[in-house]
Amino acid sequence: HAPVRAYVLGERASLSDRPGGADNDVITDQEIDHMAAIVRDAVKAGAVGFSSSRIILHRDKSGNLTPGTMAQEAEMLALGRAIAEGGGGVFEGAFDFATYDDVPMNQRDEEKMKVFAAKEWHWMTKVASEYKVAFSFATDPVRTEMMRQFNMDHDELLMTSQAFIRPQGLLISTHSRTNPFRFTKTYRRLQKEGKVRHHVVNLEIMRRPEIR
Repeated sequence: HAPVRAYVLGERASLSDRPGGADNDVITDQEIDHMAAIVRDAVKAGAVGFSSSRIILHRDKSGNLTPGTMAQEAEMLALGRAIAEGGGGVFEGAFDFATYDDVPMNQRDEEKMKVFAAKEWHWMTKVASEYKVAFSFATDPVRTEMMRQFNMDHDELLMTSQAFIRPQGLLISTHSRTNPFRFTKTYRRLQKEGKVRHHVVNLEIMRRPEIR
């Protein structure tokens, strides 16, 4: 999704993914059609499908969300339809079903997240049911009940939630802005207190018996 957006939108690729969302930069129907045409041609040429990142942790080196993170339903449906028109394939996604806007995780509104999650399921199921495109996405390790219910409700569709097991240690570590520890209460507390800003300090603190 990110490179397709960059090709079509240029420097505007992630403007609609900044705080405030689509209000920052409206993507035109013509631009959506252009992106869809690229995906359709790629699938016709042999691409197995298309992938999109819609998770708050995925960012560029400047800290901006990956292009397409907050793309609107019209864009996502057009891309899904393009896969089908190109001959069919897989729509793969890294979704957290919570990034309705680029706001800190501890400041996100629960009601807005619920509404956003429902909207995500809506376009995803439409892609799978109407366009007959296989859908693959990572299981949310936190909201397991939501994922379990979704799998039960959509068992007849070509939609598969997959367990999150990849060698992430090759990509993220205590050097990174994102790492596995940030999901723990202790790390979040240390982060809030400003004690884990540098990886050397992180390691020294986390090795203390009272912290471990």
